[in-house]
Amino acid sequence: MTTTTSRPKSKGFDLTIQLILAVIVGVALGSISLALSPFWTMAGIAGIVVVLIAIKWPELSILAVIAALCSILPEEQMPVINIGPGRLYMTELILLGLFTVIIVRWLVDRSFKLILTPLDLPLILFYIWAIGTTVIAIVNETVSPSAYIPEIRIVSYYLIFFVVTNLLREKRQVETLVNGFFFLATVVAVAMIYQYTLGTTVPFLSGRVEVLETAGNVSSEITRITDTSGEGIITLAFILKSVLLMTKSIKVQRMPTLVQWVLFGVALIMSFNRTHWAISGMIIIVTALLVRGETRQRLIKWVLIVLYLMPLAAIPLMVMPDSKAGKLVVASIDRVATLGARESYAKGSSTSTVRWRDFEYTYGFQQIQQNPALGLGLGAEYRPMVYGVDDEYFDGRGYTHNAHLWLAVKTGLVGYLLFMWLVIAFISRGFSRWHKVKDGHLRSIVLGTTLAFSGFIIAGILHPIFMTLFWSPLLGMMLGVNEVVYRIEDLT
Repeated sequence: MTTTTSRPKSKGFDLTIQLILAVIVGVALGSISLALSPFWTMAGIAGIVVVLIAIKWPELSILAVIAALCSILPEEQMPVINIGPGRLYMTELILLGLFTVIIVRWLVDRSFKLILTPLDLPLILFYIWAIGTTVIAIVNETVSPSAYIPEIRIVSYYLIFFVVTNLLREKRQVETLVNGFFFLATVVAVAMIYQYTLGTTVPFLSGRVEVLETAGNVSSEITRITDTSGEGIITLAFILKSVLLMTKSIKVQRMPTLVQWVLFGVALIMSFNRTHWAISGMIIIVTALLVRGETRQRLIKWVLIVLYLMPLAAIPLMVMPDSKAGKLVVASIDRVATLGARESYAKGSSTSTVRWRDFEYTYGFQQIQQNPALGLGLGAEYRPMVYGVDDEYFDGRGYTHNAHLWLAVKTGLVGYLLFMWLVIAFISRGFSRWHKVKDGHLRSIVLGTTLAFSGFIIAGILHPIFMTLFWSPLLGMMLGVNEVVYRIEDLT
């Protein structure tokens, strides 16, 4: 395993790369302006700008990818370039630019070494296997481009891991990336809160902006905002911020952090996603059990403060129970109560969203039995049309709510086990190293991401987290962040 510590920058590289870029810029601008349309000219200029930014501030380029895919921008409005049967997203151009920077620096700068980590092998093997099984399906003409291209895109964004591990080499870069992540999450949270005030009549966020329905009861005055592009960033941000608050000292300067945490929490509540609520609560409890010494004393102080403020916060709700805030709290309590209701898990229940999905397991397990190793390939349909589920607006023959089932059906048990090797290796390294990280802020980040991935394994049973476009870039980024912290702290 190759690791790097603080190395002097190569002056030769700086001079050489500047000359190379100067030549590339001049030739590219001249050629593009003469040979191509204004659109392609602008695309070429934008690409050059991306490369320049990627060289100086790669963390900003990574944040640009997260902002485009995992915040408030609908996928339908993503700037694209049509190539044959598919489309190349703007974010893919950014990633190609980042990988180009890695290759050029490796070839030109002798002090720049490629970083190897224990997670490289399972990720590479999983990706190769997933693409390989899909190629077989394409050759056999069992999948169509409109189906396999989106799923190839999802798994490809896990490769952002290599960009993070190879281009982020200093603590300040990690902090910029994490702070930028929290800023984007704040923007999403504010947008969700604003959407809630507008209700369902003026939906401007992508995903489902709908009237809340819980166990067959419709709450016409409550708006549920779920399956949005920002769902992943809000859940992950709330978890990370919770761990940060629970493991850091209480200071007046940290009040903005507390405000952010409240915003993330309110936005998470407005999603009315019980799985994410439960996972977040479990992680908070586990964090409380893991911390020791002064950290536990600080946590007790936080708990006392929260217990003191809760009655104060409840006063407006008691005075104005019919307000939007009051109804939101009541609806949330009612929805949480269904987690322990027996009918929520009863077979044949007309109101159970868990048992309603039983048909996915019936068809999914059949396909795994018939194609145990290779699977059907990314984008393949694993079931026929189901009455009452599929219609002219939704064709779910290739969709399943269970991320584990999705991977096993599409990439086979081999692909699924390779992916789980990646995730479990990440979690194992996190639990064995987080308490050894000397920097308090970085230590909290490592613990938070480790606990988050542990929770996502459970949440993946009910939601296709691992195979969703607004999740995979986030997961790839956070996989890489922990490895960068280990290298900075010499814990590889």
